[in-house]
Amino acid sequence: MRVYRLADMIEPLMELVYLDADLSASLWRSIFPLCWSALTSKQRHDLTKSLIFLLAKPYHQQQEHARPNVIQTLLDAVLYCHPMPHLSPQLVKFLSKRFNAWHTGMLILEKLVADTPPENPEEMEEDKIRGSMLDGLAELYWTLEEYDYFFGIWRRRASYLETNTALSYEQCDIWGQAQAMYEKAQTRARRGGLPFTESEYCLWEDHWIRATEQLQQWDILMDLAKHDSNHDLQVECAWRLWDWANDTPQVSHILQACPDQESPRHLLYKSFLTLTRGQKDKKIADEFQGMCNKGIQASLQQWYALPSTIGPAHIPYLHLFQIYVELQEAQQMYASLASTTAANAEAKSHDLKTSLQTWRERLPNGWDDIQLWSDLVAWRQHTFTAINKTCLPLIPTLTQQAGPNANATTTSFAYRGYHETAWIINRFAQVARKHKLLDVCVDSLNKIYTLPNIEIQEAFLKLKEQAQCYYENPAEWTTGLEVINNTNLIYFNGSQKAEFFSLKGMFLAKLNLHNEAKMAFSEAVQSDMASGRAWAVWGQFNDQMFHDNPSNISWGTHALSCYLHAAGIHKNSKSRRYMARILWLLSMDDASGSMVQVFDSYKGETPILYWNTFIPQLLVGLLHQERSVCHKLLILIAKHFPQAIHYHVRTAREEMMALKRQSLMQTGTATVPTSGTGGPPNASGLEPVQSPSAQPASTADSLSSPKIASGDTGNPLSPNLPTSSAPSHTPTSAAVPTSSLPAGVPPGGSQPWDYVEEIMRVLKTAFPLSATSIENMVEQIYNRLKFTTEEEIYRLLMALLNDAVQQLNLRLSHGFPNMNLTPATLTNLQKFADSMNPPALKEAFMKDFLQEKLTLEPYTERLRQWRDRFEYLIDRRPKVQPLEKFSHYLVEFEFQKYDEIEVPGQHQLLKYETDLVRIDHFLPEVTFVRGYGYCHRRISIRGHNGVIYPFLVQQPVSRQSRREERMLQMFRIFDNLLETQRESRRRELSFTLPIIVPLAPQLRIVQDDATQFTLQEVYEHHCQAKGIERDAPVSYYMSQLKHIEDTNRQKNEALNLKMDIFDHISSEYVPSVILRDYVLQSTSTFNDFWQFRKRFTNQLAAVTFMTYILGAGHRHPHKFNISRTLGNIWTMEMVPIYTSQSPLFSNVEAVPFRLTPNLQTFIQPAGVEGVFTGSLIAIARSLVEPELEMNDFLSIFVRDEVYNWQTLYQKTLEQPVLREKVLQNIHTVMTKAEALSCRNDREKGAEMNVPACQTVLDLISHATNPEILARMDCIWMPWL
Repeated sequence: MRVYRLADMIEPLMELVYLDADLSASLWRSIFPLCWSALTSKQRHDLTKSLIFLLAKPYHQQQEHARPNVIQTLLDAVLYCHPMPHLSPQLVKFLSKRFNAWHTGMLILEKLVADTPPENPEEMEEDKIRGSMLDGLAELYWTLEEYDYFFGIWRRRASYLETNTALSYEQCDIWGQAQAMYEKAQTRARRGGLPFTESEYCLWEDHWIRATEQLQQWDILMDLAKHDSNHDLQVECAWRLWDWANDTPQVSHILQACPDQESPRHLLYKSFLTLTRGQKDKKIADEFQGMCNKGIQASLQQWYALPSTIGPAHIPYLHLFQIYVELQEAQQMYASLASTTAANAEAKSHDLKTSLQTWRERLPNGWDDIQLWSDLVAWRQHTFTAINKTCLPLIPTLTQQAGPNANATTTSFAYRGYHETAWIINRFAQVARKHKLLDVCVDSLNKIYTLPNIEIQEAFLKLKEQAQCYYENPAEWTTGLEVINNTNLIYFNGSQKAEFFSLKGMFLAKLNLHNEAKMAFSEAVQSDMASGRAWAVWGQFNDQMFHDNPSNISWGTHALSCYLHAAGIHKNSKSRRYMARILWLLSMDDASGSMVQVFDSYKGETPILYWNTFIPQLLVGLLHQERSVCHKLLILIAKHFPQAIHYHVRTAREEMMALKRQSLMQTGTATVPTSGTGGPPNASGLEPVQSPSAQPASTADSLSSPKIASGDTGNPLSPNLPTSSAPSHTPTSAAVPTSSLPAGVPPGGSQPWDYVEEIMRVLKTAFPLSATSIENMVEQIYNRLKFTTEEEIYRLLMALLNDAVQQLNLRLSHGFPNMNLTPATLTNLQKFADSMNPPALKEAFMKDFLQEKLTLEPYTERLRQWRDRFEYLIDRRPKVQPLEKFSHYLVEFEFQKYDEIEVPGQHQLLKYETDLVRIDHFLPEVTFVRGYGYCHRRISIRGHNGVIYPFLVQQPVSRQSRREERMLQMFRIFDNLLETQRESRRRELSFTLPIIVPLAPQLRIVQDDATQFTLQEVYEHHCQAKGIERDAPVSYYMSQLKHIEDTNRQKNEALNLKMDIFDHISSEYVPSVILRDYVLQSTSTFNDFWQFRKRFTNQLAAVTFMTYILGAGHRHPHKFNISRTLGNIWTMEMVPIYTSQSPLFSNVEAVPFRLTPNLQTFIQPAGVEGVFTGSLIAIARSLVEPELEMNDFLSIFVRDEVYNWQTLYQKTLEQPVLREKVLQNIHTVMTKAEALSCRNDREKGAEMNVPACQTVLDLISHATNPEILARMDCIWMPWL
């Protein structure tokens, strides 16, 4: 046998590393940590010194622009080492910025901070070292414009409460109060009240300047810049305040005094100064062009020095590139102006108009920083001033040439500069108002008064923006009304008058002058019958009056009529808001049907496209008094968008058939035939969802299977028991009897199922080919992709196991001595055994569970053993199987279909395309997916656009599936609202909501991400890697709870015992770093890890918002689905909790939301107090602050939840009571949302010196308190 030497491997590698830099870097990242782990402590100390000496070598600058470079590779390797070498924080900061190792450097500094104890006044040297770490980390965050992380760093570090408060206001973009708090902090520091660090004082000064810049107080900053000889700031002020063409000497002097002469910004100013010198001289033109090119190259170099992933730090450079482009375009304008005379003025003006129109269309995003807008406005105003200086002197000559025919339009083009100035000022003012900078908006609008000539449209926009500014400030409502009353409307057209009268009515309504407001709204509509906004605000006024006076139905009918007109006129996404209110008002109709009569009398246009959004609500409406209206709308949708409604209608049809069978059985009539994919009723408003307070969600969801093995027969089961062998067409006892149908369903005549049958007939008659193709496809998915016997047994075993653990935990926690199985559990086991096949398996199950009397502990242990066996059996099967093994029809679908079929679920996205993606074919593979207590099949559809759409086939589905789908529908609408708000767009916040398409009562397909994992999988991966039994923490928890019974401890002592258990499990079984380590292993670079973590933190805030406002409990680890590639999170079974006694939402869990130790460690302290907090507040503000918008949508979704409660518990609420319960639930949700928006903190915090985010910080403190976490159920896994 040949003997191999180490050199035989090393020498070829030495040759390879010269060929590929990426391979060299990868090898070093792998080898160096291994070598480091083999060294002794002294060797590591010596090597660290050498490493620092190597990193500080100046020759590395030769590789500054190389990717990868030596510094990046060395720092990456350092971060992989354990324990990590202790590098100088100043060195790490410098290298990170210079060699594009931003995220690696930030992670190194974060780890250094975490490993260094908190500041200790007695150890000043260590205090300084930690301070330098935090300074370096904060500087890196600020340079990359990761402001939320920066605020999170300083939130714990600040010595002064004023600093913390000011930063919280700055994070919320409340610049006026932030500026005042920075001033207060500096004043207090000068008095010598408390010691402060140099870093904190610099923070006060720098951020006061930033707040003043945001408030556009450039005159104040100019005085400060002159006093401090801050030439860079002085240039920025001069850019916005001075006329550079007239003040060229002063500007040149300041520019020459600036420290950085080669920065892109400095070169921009130099280029503009060159431009103002004129373009007739070719030498000056060439100098200008050379200066521009130099500035662009400097900008590109700084762009290249930023991380490769586009982030907030790139946006200012995109803006800078835009200014350079417009600067070169301005060169042509200046050249054209230089040759302009009275003879060619009109032709030259036409050329200018084309370029200026392009400028109007080239603007920053509305959510971009106000500084970018301010810079753009300042730059363009310099150009507009040059236009005015050229054109205005020509006006007398132009007027003389026109002779007696001269009028205002003759010389209007000569005022082009003023017109463009007015336009850009109005646009800037609108953006300032949306940024909540009301004073900036009003001050900008006042500048329009100084212009000698503006267009009527700009005058209208100026007055409109001014009025809207006053409307957003309650103290200015009277002033706003005076502005409108003093406006001469004679110059405005009908639509503009309608806008003014609408605003007038809004002010009067706020001032409680209701009769006057009603008259103003009426005048608005009369001024322009086609004004959708006028109809909408009048409808909102009537709606509010109906809310205050529910007995006066006329207010409601007026509101309904206005909303119908507004929705029909808008015909865009705004219509959805009015449609939601239409559905709510229809459900509040009186006995005479006044609302329905108003709807029937409406003759305007119906935007069917946007009614698609509310198909589930319209189907629920078929069960109630508004059924005739819902039926008409559903028929219209079926005729125009058949594939959008087909899946919902076929599911509702089968659910209605179950109700019809019950009705016929009660009247003694023969049963009716059923369809092949039928199942127990659990869809729109009908599902018998078990309350979590009565039964654990996991058990209720799992014990609802129609059958286990084909061919078995049996009797319908109780909702609390596993369904053994009921055929798919047999309704369970959980179905709703006809006697308990919602009020409003007539006992005879047209029944809900008749309406649904008619809609289905329309689909099959008008679109027979597509209907047949869809039906065949669904039948194939239902019949060919069914779960197997082993999978169903595993699902029910997991349900029984979860129930057993909860029972055991409940009895041990309360010291109950009786550990016998309950009769319900024994009945479940017997029915489970009766349904089991093959006989040998049934015999083994009965031997283990029924032939001897078991107590809870051995019963639980045997369930675990059976679970492990079935997981082993299931996991042995191939993960991927050919689709043809299941269905030849689906394999050949592209040839079998009769018509083009759209990829399901596209209409749920609320972003309608003219050409929806159609199914090209099904991919020829089916992937088996096993999760925590479920087994699904993944099928993939290739669209005609070439994109692959993966879906999980869920069968059977949870009993809460229709509720879950409605909640996802509601948050998808809210997600659409987030896209329109600055706070959420700036942070790229959104809800991750998969598309879910119900195909049958017990079948649905769910949009899938093959890369996603759950927190449960992370935990099981850790257990497998460490050789820990995954049930060990729960077993230890239960074993320790026995001491409560033995010692008969009191409540406080029991809590202390749970705290001890929590600490032991956290230290011995589930450390707080397993999620972080798992993600590190899953990402290829630290840049990817950092981006994943940031996105994960934002998404966790979005999930937290959803769970908190709804009171959705039972956020178990297996319900958190996380995308491995994007960091997106969505949680399953996101539904409110209510009890059998009341339909009011109530979550009695100890913690408000899930923020367990592993989540805290992964997103790290700066992420928790910076990004997580800021994102949570931003989401809440984005949904709460647009007045009543969130409330308008909530009404119909909360109403459907109350309907579901009636159906589930077979109770009927009178309409006034139902309305009251719905409004109470809406009030609960809105109160929680407003609490997360910290509105009260922002309004009162400045006076009390309380941070603007104090409420959210208190909730986070509550959610992360170990004493409170220890009180959570062991299945909830508070240690994970």
